[in-house]
Amino acid sequence: FFQADDGIRDQPRSRGLGDVYKRQVDFVVKNRLKTQASELRLTLASARVEAIRRGMRVVVCPWNGIDTLAGAKCTTAAEWANGWFSFADADMDGTYDANEETLERHAALEGGDLLTGPDKFVFRSDGTVVDSGSMTLCSSDTDYEDDARAIKISNVGRVRVLLQPFPLGVSGC
Repeated sequence: FFQADDGIRDQPRSRGLGDVYKRQVDFVVKNRLKTQASELRLTLASARVEAIRRGMRVVVCPWNGIDTLAGAKCTTAAEWANGWFSFADADMDGTYDANEETLERHAALEGGDLLTGPDKFVFRSDGTVVDSGSMTLCSSDTDYEDDARAIKISNVGRVRVLLQPFPLGVSGC
């Protein structure tokens, strides 16, 4: 017995507006993480270029959020989600002094996302980094752990954004 295909297919039933809302939230969260990782990658790559261009060390570190020159400083908690900044380290001590030029400031991450990493990255005048390392960017919503990003800085100062699964030595959320 042969039955001809008449081209009519059963359409999957929608579960209503909940499906639409979930897809929108997915879109927003994933794009927010992607944008945040790109912004940090850009800051780190720009710091490397500035170190080469200026012929001096440039530091990128978590920012304490104080907007005055006298009060701005790197935090020691290595909690980058509160924002970060870069500066030309004229005296090569790795700490921000009021007489040193701030190159860029980035405000706290939106959405309560988490960004962890070392206390700072220091780029030498040849573009290499003093201590290579990685940072992990995680959504504040645990439903999106698989969408986490890692930002890896190699010894030569190359900055890459990595998706899950992370390579050995890069911590997850």
